[in-house]
Amino acid sequence: MRDVFGYDTRILTANEVAGRYVDDRESWGAMLEPDGIGVHPLKL
Repeated sequence: MRDVFGYDTRILTANEVAGRYVDDRESWGAMLEPDGIGVHPLKL
């Protein structure tokens, strides 16, 4: 995303997700998009 589109995203570890956002056992990490949101439609 950053290299191709210049969009500032970064990958969060499972510990960062649990400590900052939601403590979910099934979370293995996430991609942080500071200016938007991404939803995995099959997990809704």
